[in-house]
Amino acid sequence: MRHKDRRVTIVVHTDGELASRQYRLPLWAFEAGKWSALVIGLLIVLFFAFAAPIGRAAARVPGLEREIVRLEAENSRVQQLAAPLRYESGRSEPTHWPLDIPGFVTRGQVRPGDPAESHPGIDIAVPPGTPVRAAGGGVVEAAGTDPAYGQFVLLRHPGGYETMYGHASRILVREGDSAQAGQVIVLSGNSGRSTAPHLHFEIRREGKSLDPLTVVKQEN
Repeated sequence: MRHKDRRVTIVVHTDGELASRQYRLPLWAFEAGKWSALVIGLLIVLFFAFAAPIGRAAARVPGLEREIVRLEAENSRVQQLAAPLRYESGRSEPTHWPLDIPGFVTRGQVRPGDPAESHPGIDIAVPPGTPVRAAGGGVVEAAGTDPAYGQFVLLRHPGGYETMYGHASRILVREGDSAQAGQVIVLSGNSGRSTAPHLHFEIRREGKSLDPLTVVKQEN
């Protein structure tokens, strides 16, 4: 018998009946059905493995978008209230903690020359999407993406001060904008050279890095 004529016999016996039924299928049809069942089973497993996480992530998106819209509206109101004031009156030295919550400082200021790797500024562990506020009033000197800092905002303040906010997930201001003290400028994240969600916060004066914990008071 040639290979293409080979068949598979399937015997079906129902409990309580004496007779059995036989079904003869071509071997190629039996092989095709077997592999089809395997592929369908694999697709079902993959669907349940990936559908649940995707569904949970999609459920979070509307809430996050509503929060972003609310913060952008808040920033717009701040800009409108500040518009009648003189430009200089909206600028102030950085004295405010940039978060509404204390957070947890996972890495502090490390000065050049220390045995540890030089680390300007501090890292504050907070959940992704946490509102980050300007530590003082100033002008957005730069806002964009950096390989190390990820998405960041750099503010220029009077007295030669600058503040840096890095590893953001969303930037809410543009270069050249004026930012009032306490205005939400970014949402925290995990962008750039980062191993976990946190805010990288720096304070500089005349180009020299200062320890933020000696300049601003951490909220309780």
